[in-house]
Amino acid sequence: MQGEFEKAIRYLDRRIARSRGDVDGAGYLYLRAQTEDKMGLLDDAIETVRQSQALYEPIRGDLAARKLRYLAGSLLGSLYAEKELWSQSLIELKHALAAVLSSQAPRSAGLVYKAYAELGIAAIQTKDWCTAHVSLSKAIQLSKQYGRTPRELWIQAHKIAWDEWSKIDADAETLDTETTTIRRIRPLFYLTPQALAKSQTLIDTNELEEAIAVLNGSLDTRERIYDGGFDGPGYRPHDLAQIYDRLGQVAALKGDNIQAINYFEIVAAQSNNIPEALESVALYSLAELYRQSARYERSLSAIERGLAINYDGSLPTPTRDSWTGDWSALKARVLDQSGNALVN
Repeated sequence: MQGEFEKAIRYLDRRIARSRGDVDGAGYLYLRAQTEDKMGLLDDAIETVRQSQALYEPIRGDLAARKLRYLAGSLLGSLYAEKELWSQSLIELKHALAAVLSSQAPRSAGLVYKAYAELGIAAIQTKDWCTAHVSLSKAIQLSKQYGRTPRELWIQAHKIAWDEWSKIDADAETLDTETTTIRRIRPLFYLTPQALAKSQTLIDTNELEEAIAVLNGSLDTRERIYDGGFDGPGYRPHDLAQIYDRLGQVAALKGDNIQAINYFEIVAAQSNNIPEALESVALYSLAELYRQSARYERSLSAIERGLAINYDGSLPTPTRDSWTGDWSALKARVLDQSGNALVN
């Protein structure tokens, strides 16, 4: 929760190694998968969930194992959705819903209608309109039943599912003749990795304005979903920081140092909410841009803050793709260029 993902991974690895049994180990593996998901390591997270499943699936009578069947299944469905593997996501989410409905473990209403909603949204992507309609209508019904306002995303998705299902089922009634159906649900599921991948392709071909448009478009989509009340994986501070980090890189490539600095300052301000590697790269970029702008005191301040972070050199910077986390060369350059001005 504090964004110290690397520390969490190290702690969980120790707990997994010393786990008291299969269910205990499966629980810690589930938490590890959650952490890897927050770090954007989707393939690693999927593999970790699978390892967790291998431990708890054979166990039938344990309360914790029953809860893990839903929690881990739901996480795996979400991971496949983030990778746009919708058929696999649909299968996992069906298992997760079945687990939460059949489990005798204590469960909240939130878990139940969230399970229905996730299944319905995945079903839309695979054009399984009946499953989508039934699941989303159940999610909306449960929301109202428990005194909550259904999320706008669920309502819009249900309109799409109903409209498509009614074309197949001649007996379907009209949902709302005065409401214009929004047929494109795709923008509501705009994934940060897609924006980053597409923008990088454009950067590689020096289409910088087009890259900016893609990145700003992802920010606009993020705000639309946020306004609709959806708090899914697209709203992690890590995702937002990655977009601003890429915008900073593009601005630096265009030679707009002032704009680049503004973007990297947004990333660095997230500090505790983003991985240390991303924070370190943003600070390095700030220090380099401050140096180029002759703002030597600010450059040194960013360097000193970066020195306190254990960075493994896994992310690129706007000016030095091969930077390995060694601040000494940059600090020496800043001190050399500043000379008496900095001393004074």
